[in-house]
Amino acid sequence: NQIEVRAKAVLVATGVFANNKKWIKKYTGLDLGETIFAPPFKKMGDGIGMAWEVGAAEDGADVMLHMTGGPLGRIKPQHDMLGLMLQPTLWINRDGIRFCDEGIVENMIHTGNVLSKQPGSFCFKIFDADYKKTLMEQGGLGNAHYSAPRKRLTKLDAEIKTLVKKGDPFVYAADTLEELAEKMGVDRAAFANTVAEYNAYCSKGHDDQFGKDTSHLRPVQTPQFYAFKCYPEILCTLGGIKINHKTEVIDKEGRVIPGLYAGGNDAGGMYGDSYDLIASGIASSFAVNSGRIAAENALVYVEKI
Repeated sequence: NQIEVRAKAVLVATGVFANNKKWIKKYTGLDLGETIFAPPFKKMGDGIGMAWEVGAAEDGADVMLHMTGGPLGRIKPQHDMLGLMLQPTLWINRDGIRFCDEGIVENMIHTGNVLSKQPGSFCFKIFDADYKKTLMEQGGLGNAHYSAPRKRLTKLDAEIKTLVKKGDPFVYAADTLEELAEKMGVDRAAFANTVAEYNAYCSKGHDDQFGKDTSHLRPVQTPQFYAFKCYPEILCTLGGIKINHKTEVIDKEGRVIPGLYAGGNDAGGMYGDSYDLIASGIASSFAVNSGRIAAENALVYVEKI
């Protein structure tokens, strides 16, 4: 059902388009629910679409990514598997090749960006029994709301065993690296070479390939061996509607659309191709401030007409 509301001025602040399959495909090239995932928020970008329909210029529509272990719902927020997911283990792509300094996991934007560029837009996080034991007894890096720094992931072993027993297509365990490669479906020789090279860096205490912090260099050598398949996840989308300094919406000819304003993540121009994590609260503060600017200018506009 459609509802028509008449107003002298309108502020578009309806939220993002993270659940819009067509738009996600357009702006990322990835398929929502297959090679990229999103929380089930039903955010379709309705406000952005309505602004475009009345002539608003498009500006900065993009996606903020981080990493997830396959479809949401399999692993709950309280599960220790989420604490594992964002640790700087050895990461390989589907070709069995290491592709980055895994320490970038401390910046989820870098993580999501590099993951989206891999073949198939996924990776395998590789670790062994020793690494698992360390996480269970000593904890690891803190990662957003998934786990606090050094929080002991005491349920990790039980959760892995449960998922493996269920035949979960995103979690693998094997007694040998050859068997693990087979289960992941990656080239055995390439994977063996990658692990051997990585273990050599761990032994010498220097990552010759990507310069990974030595505190994160942990060899993969003690059975059992594990792999966790991870994909990009949409945290939110960025931009869509072009505005000026008064948050007035601009059309494709650069002219103001009278009485139409946009703010928050519906407005373009705040970001480039990535969200900024240098300071906390950037998106929230922009939403509050752009809303204030829009309200002030909308009031002036309404009083004039």
